[in-house]
Amino acid sequence: MERYNDRSASELLRGVQNDFREFCRAQVRFFEWLRNNPSAGFLATSEAFESCVRASEFYGASSTELKERFPEEAQKLHELLMPIQREFFDR
Repeated sequence: MERYNDRSASELLRGVQNDFREFCRAQVRFFEWLRNNPSAGFLATSEAFESCVRASEFYGASSTELKERFPEEAQKLHELLMPIQREFFDR
């Protein structure tokens, strides 16, 4: 996770928030695509899902980096991510 090696906890928190927001967007796009393409074949569905999974990799890597380097920030991270999650999924 080279891009975060020298960042402070607050910089990492902002990065994780951005990565989580992109992951949420990817999930929404996937489920919208799935809803609009109910008879899509396995290959098309798999490709759409893989796009969502790729977005999750950035979030997973950045949140892991934060929790490993600054474990005391885990609760704060949770508090920062909950409003983002609600923004996308409490509709």
